[in-house]
Parts: sequence; C-alpha cells; structure tokens
Amino acid sequence: MSLSEVQARVVREAVAAAGAALEDKLPPSPHHHRRNPYAHVYKYVKNQMGKSYKDCDDDDVEQIIELIDYCRRNPF
Repeated sequence: MSLSEVQARVVREAVAAAGAALEDKLPPSPHHHRRNPYAHVYKYVKNQMGKSYKDCDDDDVEQIIELIDYCRRNPF
C-alpha cells in the first residue's frame, strides 16, 4: 500500500514549512556546495522510515510529521 494523495499533500506541506524554516540553518557539508533543506528533510524521513514517504501507509503520517518536526527543530 502507499500514501493517499490527501496524506501525501499533508506531508509535502509539512516538508515545505520545515525546509523554509531550515533555510541557511543547516551546518556546512564537505559534500555539498549549498545545502538543500527540503532534500535534507526528505532524506531524513526516508532514512528513519526505511523507505520514501510515498511508500508509507496513511497510518504512518503522524510519525512522518513528528520526524519532520524533529528535523526542523534540530538542524544537523
């Protein structure tokens, strides 16, 4: 099963807000000329969930939102 379009939109909106909040707040990386906060949030969710948010179930949305919020509050 995968995320419904409605729940996927909720996740994308949360990532957009977190990415905007992390703009210019991520520490420098030797692997990136400029850090992309939106990609950072998506990658964090994927690493924590073990799969893309799109491959998660609707029941996982609350956990995904919590991960996004954690990432926003704790830039790394």
